Amino acid sequence: MHYREITRVVVHTSAGAPLRDFDIQVLNQSEKWWDTVRTVDYATTTTFTVTFPPRVARGVRVVAKVGPSDQPDQVRVAEIQAFAR
Repeated sequence: MHYREITRVVVHTSAGAPLRDFDIQVLNQSEKWWDTVRTVDYATTTTFTVTFPPRVARGVRVVAKVGPSDQPDQVRVAEIQAFAR
């Protein structure tokens, strides 16, 4: 199993269906649950950088809660980048 100490995540969405509200989560070392390291509300860009104190994890996920105002139930995540220390 490969674990890394993650400190930053960059999320890229599309102009047609950007994320507005979302959570960034990392897979806990026990791999039994996901920890929310950052909640973002009312994002206005298609690229969003999230920094947080170092977390040892094996995975990263984005939990989309709300999309754009004209299609709140639709979002697209084009790329997720996780950066280790």
